Amino acid sequence: MGRPAAISAARDEAAELAVSREHGTPVAQGAMAGLPALVVAADGSLKFSTAQSSALKDGAELKPAIRQHVLATRESGQAQLVRVAVDDQGEPRRFDLTLMPSVNGEVLVLARETSFEANLITALTQSRELFRDLAACNVDFAFETDASGIFSWVSPRGALGYSAGELHGSHPTSVFGEVAGAELFAAPERVEDTEIWLRGKDGKPHCLILNAVAVPGANGARKATRGVARDVTQLRTHEKQAWRVKRREEGTAGTIFVCGPDRSKTRHFG
Repeated sequence: MGRPAAISAARDEAAELAVSREHGTPVAQGAMAGLPALVVAADGSLKFSTAQSSALKDGAELKPAIRQHVLATRESGQAQLVRVAVDDQGEPRRFDLTLMPSVNGEVLVLARETSFEANLITALTQSRELFRDLAACNVDFAFETDASGIFSWVSPRGALGYSAGELHGSHPTSVFGEVAGAELFAAPERVEDTEIWLRGKDGKPHCLILNAVAVPGANGARKATRGVARDVTQLRTHEKQAWRVKRREEGTAGTIFVCGPDRSKTRHFG
């Protein structure tokens, strides 16, 4: 007859724990299966390690970054949660470690690899920096307003004589006044190549070409507006001057000058 299931399971567990104690492991080996885990003896030697912990070792020795935390855990007698970066055959990897001391001086190290999260954060950071650099190169002003319409981010150079610090945390109308176009900084829908006139810090009018897109929140309502603006004041000034010159030339070509009241000396130009 076979052994009762409960008795069999208990004996198997006892056997597993016994094997673990022979190797100096304070917990059952099966509990650490599949995890990067280490047990460091009181003298600093490595007593037990799982196959997944190879990145934490240099051969039979702990990597220096791991060893220093093991020593600190043993000296303090308190568990620690730390984050370490190690080099695994030329590949950078990151781990979150849980270090737990035991009464006999041993330290159990359980690790969770967070390399993917670290790489993702790095990629997102680089992408954000790339976007900001491109925005700074191609436009005069980039911005974001929050749900209340306040500038939550502005490009480092600021805009229209105002520094980024002066604009950040301010409402467009408090900076530029209650003028047509200021509401577009918090537009609830896409804005494309829209021309607005605003007064700069020096009080002079400036013409901006604005492009913006609304960012919807979880409920579909606008939670932010992000956009860029290009100062075309100088271009518009030149266009206006050119138009005036053209109109003047066209007007001169069609003008009739009357030299006398009897129109006997009338001359046509053009």
